[in-house]
Amino acid sequence: MKKMFYRLILFCLIFSGCSFEKSSKSLEEKYLYALDLYSKENLSEAKKIAQEILSEDKNFYKAKFLISKIDFFSCEYEEAYKKFSVLYKKYPEFTDALMWKIRTCIQLNKIEEAELILNEQKFFNSKDWRVYYLFSLVEAKKNNLSLQLLYLKIAESVLCESSSVYRDMAFVLNGLGSEKKAMEYSVKYAFLFDRMEEEK
Repeated sequence: MKKMFYRLILFCLIFSGCSFEKSSKSLEEKYLYALDLYSKENLSEAKKIAQEILSEDKNFYKAKFLISKIDFFSCEYEEAYKKFSVLYKKYPEFTDALMWKIRTCIQLNKIEEAELILNEQKFFNSKDWRVYYLFSLVEAKKNNLSLQLLYLKIAESVLCESSSVYRDMAFVLNGLGSEKKAMEYSVKYAFLFDRMEEEK
C-alpha cells in the first residue's frame, strides 16, 4: 500500500513538473511572438499578447518590459516612466530598464533626474555606448550642439570597440541557417570596422 502511495506521489510530481515546463515554454513562445509583432510595429497586438502572458505569470518581467516600451512609443511617457522605474527597482541588474527609464525622463523633461542617473552610470558602466548616447539626448534638449556632438563621438567610439559582437552574431546566425539576419549583423560589423580603420 505504501509503495503504491509513493508511486502516486512520484507520478504527480513528474506530471506537475512536465506541465510547468510546458507552460513556461508556451509563455516564452508567446513572448517571442509578441516581440516579433513589436518589431513589425504592430504595437497594439504585441501589447495584447504581452498582457496575456502577465495574466498567466505576473512575474514574467520581459513581458512587463515590452509593455513599457510600447507605452513609450505610444507617447504614454508618464505610464512608461512608472513601469520602467518599478522594473528597475525590482531588478536592479536589469540595465535595459534603467536606460529606458532615462530615455523616458528626457522625454518628460526630467533633465536633472536623467543627468543624475547618467553621471552614476558613467562611473559604473563606462563601456556602455548607450550612456553617452543618452547624454547626447540631454544636450539636445538643452540645444547644446557642441556637447551633443562630443557625446555622440564618444558613443560611436565605445560602440566601435564592441564591433566583434556583431561579427560573432553574424557567424552564429549563419550557422543556425538565418542567412538574412546574419547578413544584417555582417553589415553592422563591416560599418563599424570601417569606422575603426578610419580612426587609426
